[in-house]
Amino acid sequence: MHAFTVGHGIRPLDELIETLHEAEVQTLVDVRRFPGSRRNPQFNQGPLRGALEAAGIAYRHAVELGGRRSGEPGEDEFTCIRTPAFRSYAARMRSEAWQSGL
Repeated sequence: MHAFTVGHGIRPLDELIETLHEAEVQTLVDVRRFPGSRRNPQFNQGPLRGALEAAGIAYRHAVELGGRRSGEPGEDEFTCIRTPAFRSYAARMRSEAWQSGL
């Protein structure tokens, strides 16, 4: 199995789907904790899932892998990371929930 990462940016939804088809992606795993975008509503969970499924690409929301975390147990072990949210995410990556999400 191959895993690719992709950010939607401001591109149109059909351009993202074209890119996924070119890479022969069969399943998109959405790792956003909150799968929505005010600036780019075409990438909100509902429209994204619908467009992907219509294009023959499966959609999975893996909330356990998402960011925007705070207060994760063990985050104080990551003092080398300056941004508190990133420290918390690093700690989250050690959790059983995050590991099973992979």
